[in-house]
Amino acid sequence: MQDLGRIVIDINEKGSAKAEGISGIANMAEGEGGGATEAIAEVGALAEVASTAAVAFTAVVGAFAALAKVVGKVGEALMALNRFVMEVANDLHDFSPGIQLAEMQNQIAMVNTKFRLGMQYGGAIGGQMLEVGRIDRSLLELKSAAGGIGAVFLKPITKFVADILEYVKGFVPKVIEYLATYADGLGKFFEMISNGSSKLGLPAWLSSSAMSLSKTFYQIGQDLRAIKRNTDPKIDYGALNEPFLQDLRLMGVKGI
Repeated sequence: MQDLGRIVIDINEKGSAKAEGISGIANMAEGEGGGATEAIAEVGALAEVASTAAVAFTAVVGAFAALAKVVGKVGEALMALNRFVMEVANDLHDFSPGIQLAEMQNQIAMVNTKFRLGMQYGGAIGGQMLEVGRIDRSLLELKSAAGGIGAVFLKPITKFVADILEYVKGFVPKVIEYLATYADGLGKFFEMISNGSSKLGLPAWLSSSAMSLSKTFYQIGQDLRAIKRNTDPKIDYGALNEPFLQDLRLMGVKGI
């Protein structure tokens, strides 16, 4: 069994008593307590340092974010100001030797920089371009072959559709003539109503409306026949070329 220690009872003159217990566990802690206390103290110190570091880190991050935001705003303001300055420079370019000289110096410096970079990196970039060129040529050959094969299969289908459309196109004049004849029939019908309105006892406004409709349908028939005449117009290419030939004659060209 474990020794739980001893109990000391102190009785004073007034009769009160005080008991003090010292346990065996406390006795054991007295021997090891020094190391534990030191460990606890070290942990507390480390925790305090970590807390301080966390606070400092948070402050640094916040300050950096604020600084980055400020720098961004300043950069935007500077770029806006630069755009304004460049607009003014463009307006004054033709009238300011200073602006023209600065532009020329920038161009010369840029040319020199490009020459230097071309000599430095041109070989590597050129090699990559050669390989890309090989890919482009191969893709073009494959694309051309696919197009040729597709054309072979598509040609008969396209020819069939074209033949059908040309066949249908041949009926266009007949369709127009049919519509014109139908319009003439409607015009004649309303003309008969207008002419026979007095015999039929129809009101005058109805006779006038019928005559107006008759004229309208007659006009539709005439317009349709005009379209029919223009479905296959005869083009005088000589008249179209005459202004060009006149210009050549004015320039001294003979024999035309």
